[in-house]
Amino acid sequence: MSSLGARDIPVYRFSKSETSPARASIDGIWINEEMFAGYAEFQKLYYLAHELGHLARGHCRYSPSLARELEADVAAAHLLCSKGYRWAVEQYIQHLDNVVSCYGPHARADEIHPTFLQQRDCLAQALAGA
Repeated sequence: MSSLGARDIPVYRFSKSETSPARASIDGIWINEEMFAGYAEFQKLYYLAHELGHLARGHCRYSPSLARELEADVAAAHLLCSKGYRWAVEQYIQHLDNVVSCYGPHARADEIHPTFLQQRDCLAQALAGA
């Protein structure tokens, strides 16, 4: 994540009609404050770190892909662990375990993102290396 340096990242609000809690663009990070209000602290930290991962890796210049989503997951885990928030990644993995238990191993948020099981496995592997 060092490619972000000390640069300020603009944060914007976006429409209540959006279905994602946050998204990154070349302009900064967009947050759905209404959705964020209902999330636990670990989720807020994880979603912001994930979007920072997209910015740091230059993903916003390309179409979304499964590989880029998983890369942003790894970047989020590394960033949070490096800043003393390993607990947030651990709790997010537990959250994903619960989602997989409820909805099955093939469930996903949408066609762009990996399954919750793939995301959980990716994050667990990232934590093992952190």
